[in-house]
Amino acid sequence: MPIELLERIAAWRTLCDDAQVRELRGRVVDEVVGNMRMEGQPVSAAWENRARMNA
Repeated sequence: MPIELLERIAAWRTLCDDAQVRELRGRVVDEVVGNMRMEGQPVSAAWENRARMNA
């Protein structure tokens, strides 16, 4: 494995469980927003902010 990948894995493992959950939920919001925009669906800033607050 490349060293950069090993470093990222090690950094991930140092995060507490809560931080890992927050990171994963934030990535889900990023994916949803990206997919909606790619499909031409409207994504309001208010909706995105609410989704990030609940992530």
